[in-house]
Amino acid sequence: MVRAPMILFVLTQQAPVILLVALLILCYLTGLELWQEKDMPFLPKAWWVLLVFMFHVFGYAVFRVWLWRHRSTPRAPGGGARP
Repeated sequence: MVRAPMILFVLTQQAPVILLVALLILCYLTGLELWQEKDMPFLPKAWWVLLVFMFHVFGYAVFRVWLWRHRSTPRAPGGGARP
């Protein structure tokens, strides 16, 4: 049954090491991708890293979809998106 391990996790407030390592890897990959976005200010970059930190795999999936849309949107010569 799944309830017993989940209750143990909630009561002890300790995550397995593999989950912590996976979380750190996803935050690193997010930061690495955002490093290449030169036109983006620091605050939105920090927001994305924190979102991935808070929501783990789901947050990283949302980030990848946003990054795909951000990179596939044609840009105007001044840096803004075309209407």
